[in-house]
Amino acid sequence: MTKTKNSASKSSASKKEGWKIIHLYGTAFERGVKYGEISKSDLDEALQIIEVYCKNTVGKSWKHFVDLAATKYMPNVRDAYPEIYDEIRGIAAGSGRTVEEIIAWNGYISLISPADLLRCSAFIATGNYTSDGNIVMAHNTHDLYITEQNQNYIVYMYPTEGYSFVIQSFPGGVWSMSDFFVSSSGIVGTETTIAGHNARENPGGHPIFCRIRHCIQFCGTVEEYIARLSDNNGGDYACSWLLGNVDDGEIAKIELGSTEISVERKNNGYFVGANQVEDRWIREKETAGNLSESVVSRKARLEELMEKHAGAINHTVAKKIIADHYDMKKGRVNPGPNSICKHSELGGGKELKGAVDGKVCTGESAKRLGIWARWGSSCGTPFSVNKTKRRRHYPAWQTRFLKDRPGKKWIFVCSQV
Repeated sequence: MTKTKNSASKSSASKKEGWKIIHLYGTAFERGVKYGEISKSDLDEALQIIEVYCKNTVGKSWKHFVDLAATKYMPNVRDAYPEIYDEIRGIAAGSGRTVEEIIAWNGYISLISPADLLRCSAFIATGNYTSDGNIVMAHNTHDLYITEQNQNYIVYMYPTEGYSFVIQSFPGGVWSMSDFFVSSSGIVGTETTIAGHNARENPGGHPIFCRIRHCIQFCGTVEEYIARLSDNNGGDYACSWLLGNVDDGEIAKIELGSTEISVERKNNGYFVGANQVEDRWIREKETAGNLSESVVSRKARLEELMEKHAGAINHTVAKKIIADHYDMKKGRVNPGPNSICKHSELGGGKELKGAVDGKVCTGESAKRLGIWARWGSSCGTPFSVNKTKRRRHYPAWQTRFLKDRPGKKWIFVCSQV
């Protein structure tokens, strides 16, 4: 673990192919202030959107959840995670928001969102499945276009204590939420949510945004990640974590429910994520049991592509896999809700949702905290609000703040140090 001196004045922000790339230096509070200043206008817009989202999905105001976070999360964040709390205080100071708002904003997916989230497609491969024997990891995020259009932050943190890291994030985010990260500890990770999970929060447990952020900055082994994610589990975010150690090529799948946990590890092979749960105990005790057509199709296609490209998976192949449009249910190319690169708006869905990004890293790129990223659909297909509205009527609140997403190119970004 590193302990370095660095100046917050080195912090910077730039834009490329739809992404905002941010490098943050200094103490936790100093980083937070810079982050708040950089993200202020985007954060203001994002909180306008979340206010509308709250009213139209759960019938409650955003203030209700800010107040809830103040009592439910704030004591644990302040007392158990001082580094994160100081960073949040800085973000609040830099953006002109309250600490309670920033805590609620980072925890909104646990506070507001329903348990049955089909949010992502992902895989991690190693050993005889990759071209060089080292790890290759890829992920894309699926959700409502209106709430996910602010997930275009790539944030590099160079803390004075702990490991440096990069996360895909959002304005004022102290964690990824879309969950794609690379740490200088050598651990890389991503996740997909568990479909049909019957969320059961554990009183006094800690929120996922604190537990995983602590892991990324302070944990150096897969064992430490397993312990930290399961200890004080808030039960607020059931998912399958795909982790890798680029120093030895080992990969792991951690299926984390509210009370149950299952771990599988290997040095040859792969794990895929399509919102499924493999562990029988978690499936029987904590889920509804029935998997949607989308989950079944995407899982089967990911496994098929892993076998098809066995021994040749690298960052180029990974980009193609995460942008795949084959529908296993229909037996043909059909971009829609069943494809790895999800396009619910093309499949007659009632909501505007689908893949909003694509990310890839390898064992070699991770040494520089390097990732390949594409903003917008993983396949690069442009999204037009007006054209989409002409095809089908959608609720006005889903299009009120919605922006076009022109087709973007893949970019590569890496650490400044």
